[in-house]
Amino acid sequence: MGPFPEAPGRVKFLVVTIDYFTKLSLMMVSENGTRFANKNLQEWLVELQIKHVFTSVTHPKGNNQVERANRTILEGIKSRLGRKRVRWVDELPHVLWAYKIIKRRSHDETSFILTYGTEAMTPVEIKLSSMRVLLVEEDNDTELHLNLDLLEERRELAAIKEEKYNR
Repeated sequence: MGPFPEAPGRVKFLVVTIDYFTKLSLMMVSENGTRFANKNLQEWLVELQIKHVFTSVTHPKGNNQVERANRTILEGIKSRLGRKRVRWVDELPHVLWAYKIIKRRSHDETSFILTYGTEAMTPVEIKLSSMRVLLVEEDNDTELHLNLDLLEERRELAAIKEEKYNR
């Protein structure tokens, strides 16, 4: 998306990737526009080991999904900016967080839960110790104790094996 007003660090563009299924960015498919043939972008994709494929627009449904996401992110940035247009980069993490935790009609889930397998907790929930936070903390403590028990058992088995080997 872009170009935007130049932000600190000479940032003008935003690359948005949408992958609701594999959660892996192995390939980027883009239109044949010159902004995607940019040397800096190509070097960045190589560094991230992402294959770049140029194509013409042939799948309108897939493109609608991307266009909708771009529009939502752009509207989020605009609504948070006010008159400080150059600060769009500072607002981006907040907008992306909101985008990740809002349920989508297409699959009735949030992007966050599709990626991490659990629902995101907002800072307010954590600070106020909601019931969900208390349950997660309790489950987490139980899991940590189980993991520590397993580690202790492994250490004991390793010590027994080492003792037998040294005999």
